[in-house]
Amino acid sequence: MKRLLVVAMLGLGLLLAPPARALDDAGTCGITVTVDEIVEWDANVTIAAADFSGHITAAEDTTGITASEAMTLYFNVDVNIVPSDATNSGVLTGSGSDTLTTTYKLTGADMTNPDADYIATGTFIGKSYAQTHGAGDGDDVITVNVKAVADASGAGACPDADDYTTTITLTATKPA
Repeated sequence: MKRLLVVAMLGLGLLLAPPARALDDAGTCGITVTVDEIVEWDANVTIAAADFSGHITAAEDTTGITASEAMTLYFNVDVNIVPSDATNSGVLTGSGSDTLTTTYKLTGADMTNPDADYIATGTFIGKSYAQTHGAGDGDDVITVNVKAVADASGAGACPDADDYTTTITLTATKPA
């Protein structure tokens, strides 16, 4: 009888025991990362004499020579690009005081107001070019085009044989 009572109690204990629990569970982890507004140029570039379409070979060369260089701008907001002068007011200048008529054209795929043709240095320096950021498009190629013309009629003399140089700075800034 004792055995029957023990077996009955064990059976009753099994019936009253809680059901077996799964020994695994899933949890989630929310992750947030903030990307700040970014405006940066890939690198500084140089337009060298060898990049031009030729050399100036006549005192009155109104056709001029041209060159261009692509610059990559990484950005995730709309920006304005403003050229400024670093040396010689953006005018190609020889080691003496001789200058070449220098004109520029700035273009870019998402630029809302690119130059259709070359514009005078005085108009180019300080002009604001609107560059639009498209969703999923984090970079654009901005092309600097420069044209050099020897104009002896304006200066009254043939320009000296020399290397003519200048430097311009393109500053990309988020509009206020």
